[in-house]
Amino acid sequence: MSGMAATGWIRRRAEDPRRPPEELPGAHHVLDERNQRAEVREADKADARRLAPYFTEQRMLGLLAELGERYRLDYQREYTVRDEANDWYVTHVDFAWPREQLVTEVYPGSTATASSTRPARGSRTTGSASTTCRPAAGGC
Repeated sequence: MSGMAATGWIRRRAEDPRRPPEELPGAHHVLDERNQRAEVREADKADARRLAPYFTEQRMLGLLAELGERYRLDYQREYTVRDEANDWYVTHVDFAWPREQLVTEVYPGSTATASSTRPARGSRTTGSASTTCRPAAGGC
């Protein structure tokens, strides 16, 4: 009996090769649920970072204040980036200028130097660095 069941299973597998997980019925619900959980989890972390920014973010806040940029009027902190076409959460970024569709990510490093900018697709350097790019243009 077990040999017959195994043979039937092997025959079915040969006739109907396994489909990728995203093609299985209901798979999109699982992916959506995972994305929603990730969004909630990351939103909680972003709230904590808003209240207690890293040292490099504090320096960036000071630099923006010196340049006359106003928080919540000109730029936002811990901005949520979403793929609006697919209603999909992507990430949070440190600083964003939504009207200009510009974001900046500041990386805390082992040294206490001022943040330096690098190209959007450049390699990550040691020390403090930041990345500025336009997500809508696919530059990140």
